[in-house]
Amino acid sequence: MQQKVLVGVDFGASAPWAAGYAVKLASRLKLPLVFMGVAKESSPPGGSNTLLPESLDETKRRRLELLVQQCHDEGVGLEILLTSGPFFQNLRQLLTASGNFKFLVVGVPREGPLLEDFLASLKELHRLFRGEILLVREQGRVARFADLKPRKQRRNS
Repeated sequence: MQQKVLVGVDFGASAPWAAGYAVKLASRLKLPLVFMGVAKESSPPGGSNTLLPESLDETKRRRLELLVQQCHDEGVGLEILLTSGPFFQNLRQLLTASGNFKFLVVGVPREGPLLEDFLASLKELHRLFRGEILLVREQGRVARFADLKPRKQRRNS
């Protein structure tokens, strides 16, 4: 089974640069890209947490269209998963259900420092995921999860 790059985008957090980075990474490595967009809205009627592109607001739809165009321009195969609910829970479910991801790319919102709950959720994903987690803080700035330490530990280092 061919390995893939997974980019997880929390539609509630403004971090659109992660998807662009993931497209370039997938293109460079000649791997397909899986885009998982997660909205915080409650599940649609019928109990499913799957969203349709038509249910996204105009800004999210435009970002998705831009991603599709970028993948087309770069020659990257793209699979789109749109869902609602807790961001890290949805990522965890996908990562445990499928073992063929080489990289997980996650955007970190520009506003404010990394929050402790964000780090705790990433730490849990890191235990489950055997691939590399790349955190994109802004366009062109990437950190590996293994390089991050909580603020308290950094000061004492």
